[in-house]
Amino acid sequence: MVPAPATPQWAPPPPPPPALPTPGPGPPPSAPIPPPSPPPACPTAAAGSSWTLAASLRTSAPFDSRATGRLPVTTRSTPSRSTSSKVNTATPPSTTPVWLAPPLICNVSVSTLRAAGGARLGAREVNAPGSRGVAPAVGASVLISKATAQLCRCTMSASTPRVSRHGHVPRPDPVALDRPRRSGTSRSGYPDDRRRSQSMSEATTPQTDTPSPSREELRATLGRSTGALAALVEGLRLAGRTAGVGGGTAIVYATIGALVGWPIIEVGNNLLEIDVAAASLGVQISGGIAVFLALYFGIQFTKRKTASLASWAPSLLVIPAALITVAFAMVSSGQASGMQPFIPALCQLAWVLVWASFGGAAAAIVWVRAGDAASRGEPVDAGQILAEVPRRTLEIAAPHGARIQIVSIGFQVILPGIFYALQYAFVDMVAVLDPQRSALRRSGQLTWGMRGRLFRMFLIYWLVTGFASLGLAMLIDGGQLSQRFTEMLMNPTGFSLPVLVAQELMWALGTWVLTLALLVLYQEREAQVRAKRALRELDAADAASE
Repeated sequence: MVPAPATPQWAPPPPPPPALPTPGPGPPPSAPIPPPSPPPACPTAAAGSSWTLAASLRTSAPFDSRATGRLPVTTRSTPSRSTSSKVNTATPPSTTPVWLAPPLICNVSVSTLRAAGGARLGAREVNAPGSRGVAPAVGASVLISKATAQLCRCTMSASTPRVSRHGHVPRPDPVALDRPRRSGTSRSGYPDDRRRSQSMSEATTPQTDTPSPSREELRATLGRSTGALAALVEGLRLAGRTAGVGGGTAIVYATIGALVGWPIIEVGNNLLEIDVAAASLGVQISGGIAVFLALYFGIQFTKRKTASLASWAPSLLVIPAALITVAFAMVSSGQASGMQPFIPALCQLAWVLVWASFGGAAAAIVWVRAGDAASRGEPVDAGQILAEVPRRTLEIAAPHGARIQIVSIGFQVILPGIFYALQYAFVDMVAVLDPQRSALRRSGQLTWGMRGRLFRMFLIYWLVTGFASLGLAMLIDGGQLSQRFTEMLMNPTGFSLPVLVAQELMWALGTWVLTLALLVLYQEREAQVRAKRALRELDAADAASE
């Protein structure tokens, strides 16, 4: 007999799973965590608020910053504030662990502050009867929540990008990126971006409407060509307007050159009487100095792109030291008796190169600055011009001295000296008025196409100054014209001290007028360069508009 099947006993249905929070557009929530057990009963309502703060710090609602871009507001039931000894039965706000979602700290802090009611809630609960024992805990919780909320706002604003409602991430603001940093560095990290600061200053500076020249005016500027004689006449006019500072500088320059040059000539005459041992010692000393200066020049040449102009000043002493070495070598060889005029002439030439390089640079600063101010119709400020001399003498001496020494060496064979004198005619003007450019290179560019006029100007200068010096020598010392002319060419040391001073003064005054005449041509040439550039820009604008 088959036993009857056992009747299944009735079992209650399983309880429904706990309700999970509605998933948002962000990542899926983690596994639910059972709500925390309520704390023991507290006789005051402040204990309920304390439990609410503790529960809020452990849990929070899910949050996706990419979808909303704002901190959500957690909705939860507000605990009852009763002074009875009943346990607070408020429902915990959520079950999402805060350690699985770091951005929820901000949400927790905001919701905690709203639940706690800020400082007013703490004040009411602290003043409640029987709440003296838990008041410090409530106040500390509120302060911690405030600090945490502020910290998380800063963190979220710095790390979380703002997303629009359409899902687009905005680009960084270029104006905000270009704002100056407090440390004084640019966006690339390098200090003091000069181009950006210059552009910003130009943008903030009100621009004045200056009428641009027309095409006819630009073409008239390009067609202008001042002759050599007209430039010298204009130089004389500028010399008359700057006679106070320019003429005084010429007199001082000539006086120092003559008073120091005369003893050096005497030293050259005395070299003929020293013995061979002393001459050999002089060769070693002067030769060592010349070699040291030559090595310095070689080092400067290797870093010529980064070296400053003032650092080239010792290099200008290489040739004078070499000339002194040659003079001592001629005496030590025993052949000085047959070359008596050459040894003093070598010593004098060494001094002329040194003084013309450094003293001539100082004089060029005064002459060019004063002439430039006078040509533009501005008052000549002698104090300001003279204050610039000690600051820029070494800087100007590098290109000015290089021109002097190149031309002096080139004149030993005449033709190279003439070529270099014409090519480097504008060196002083570029060095003083446009120090950002290479003076030698810029002078070669500007003089291209006008060296015929420059040659005629230099020829007039040499003829007038030379014959004036010769006439002064004949007037002071007497003698025939042929004799003085031969001495001036072959033996310049045969003149007396008054003649030497008069000749130096004549050459200094002539050089002053020549510098001002060259300044006139330089300004004309620069104006033509600007006019040509403006015409090209106008032509390009017309071509673009068509």
